[in-house]
Amino acid sequence: MKGFEKDFERLKKISVEMEKAKNFEETMKLFREGMKLSEKCKNILEEAELEIEELARA
Repeated sequence: MKGFEKDFERLKKISVEMEKAKNFEETMKLFREGMKLSEKCKNILEEAELEIEELARA
């Protein structure tokens, strides 16, 4: 989960940075990074959910 926590913290920082961005290019760069991290975090959570469901059935 360390990777998830690190990525989630970065996502929160990106949202703050986007509010302070000086130009469109900077905003888009941050947006792209945020979307990649968001997808990565979503996948980690989905895998954890499946694992929990499997354990609950056992």
